Amino acid sequence: LTTLGQDQTTSVVFRMSAAPALPSGYVPIAVILSYTDTHGNNYEDSTSFNIQIVSRPNIQVGSFVLSVAPLRPGISSVLTLSLINVGGDRAYSASLSLSGSNFLTGVATNYLGSIAAGGSSSASFFLTVSNKTSLGTYNLHLNINYTDVVGNPYSQTTDHSINVASFLPPAISGTHV
Repeated sequence: LTTLGQDQTTSVVFRMSAAPALPSGYVPIAVILSYTDTHGNNYEDSTSFNIQIVSRPNIQVGSFVLSVAPLRPGISSVLTLSLINVGGDRAYSASLSLSGSNFLTGVATNYLGSIAAGGSSSASFFLTVSNKTSLGTYNLHLNINYTDVVGNPYSQTTDHSINVASFLPPAISGTHV
């Protein structure tokens, strides 16, 4: 502002943003108004107010690891995923489901409970590749479900590709004596 006359008003807009991982709560904002009147006298006034920050959980896949890679026909592997809550609030009733693979055996959903903001959890799935599985790239669909502190549901699906490579026959070696 440069000049503000008697009985005039003006609005000032302050654009603010909060980091996604900022925890829920209230943040105090201090405002200081400094001005000089027409006689050269300096004045200063201050006030403060609170802004409510509403965060939400945000679970992301941190790692995607196969115990045996690449997968091959006739071979089993354990898929272990780490999940990280990069949001600013705790995630409740978190679960991870795996679909899209014809070689998933056993449980297709892992129940993870709650994950604190900045916290992590892991889930494992047992995969068995049939001897009749064609070579190629297969998509796995990971569906992550959770709620926030007031019960709002969140769901996100990510796709990951895994390769099935050709079968390797057992190696036989011998020694000629």
